[in-house]
Amino acid sequence: MKRLLLTTLFLTILLVYANAQYSVLSPNASVEAKIVVGDHLSYSVSFKGIPVIINSDIRFEFRQAPPMGDEMTVLKNTVTDINESWT
Repeated sequence: MKRLLLTTLFLTILLVYANAQYSVLSPNASVEAKIVVGDHLSYSVSFKGIPVIINSDIRFEFRQAPPMGDEMTVLKNTVTDINESWT
């Protein structure tokens, strides 16, 4: 689950291509996180095909800088499969 959240955060930071959708699956494919890039960033999470979080906006607000989240595009997209065992 930690890897899923870190991967989702990493994809969120890289997002900058209009009207694109990206998804990340847990190793057993029971959890899916989707990130949608359009006029603003949003994400959805489902567990075994059942929506848990639906179209929640992603926005970063800073104290001394303008907020991030609107009008972003994807600069680069890389697909990687990881097959690891933990004991």
